[in-house]
Amino acid sequence: MDGHGSNCHQSLTRVVKAAGATKSAPASGNPMEHSVEQDGRRALIYGILSKLFDKPPDREFLDNLESSGIMKIMSRMAESPADVSHNVDLEQLNVEFTRLFLGPGRHVPPFASVHRPGNHSSGDLWDRTTGEVHRFMKYYGLSLSRPGAIPDHISVLFEFMEKVIRTKVNATRDSLPKPTRHDAIKKADDIQIRFFFTYISSWVDDFLAEVDRAQPHVFYETVVAFTRDFIEQERLVLLAES
Repeated sequence: MDGHGSNCHQSLTRVVKAAGATKSAPASGNPMEHSVEQDGRRALIYGILSKLFDKPPDREFLDNLESSGIMKIMSRMAESPADVSHNVDLEQLNVEFTRLFLGPGRHVPPFASVHRPGNHSSGDLWDRTTGEVHRFMKYYGLSLSRPGAIPDHISVLFEFMEKVIRTKVNATRDSLPKPTRHDAIKKADDIQIRFFFTYISSWVDDFLAEVDRAQPHVFYETVVAFTRDFIEQERLVLLAES
């Protein structure tokens, strides 16, 4: 992947800008409306990545990515110029997802508790990090779609970010008194900044590098490249807000 890393970054920079994940306001128009659109699209990308790391995609999901234009941009990040979504065998993706993330052989566990710095005393699931994430999510009371999932799984972390950002978007659009709306927006910003830098940014790069070293199928190679550059853009976005 290193040989085409520059092209990958340029491709993702274009999609992130198109998706409104950068924080620059347009030359004209309402900056608040632009910010809401940015955040809505950031939430969309988190939702997509959550699903991609949760389980192998089915044809309907791939078709939805294709019709939205996201898959086309992601496919540009692969070594092959072919359209990734139209040139994959779903059974092969099932086998590859299991090999990469589930085992039982050597695999790359997609859990913060295994990779997060400072948590390497055991590297076990339901370790200190898992408990911290569980308490964090419970405290803020955001409802996730998979209540039985292990809290520090990467797909759950991405879904939590999606929910927090959508909470902010909804608060921005609500016809609440201005002080109340401002407090709700600030709270959502504080939550996403703290959660991202504590439970995502600190370990995801190492996790993605391990997946790369496993020589994944071109589909997951593309997912990894997309995720890596999106996370880098998120660092810039959230640093600007902090």
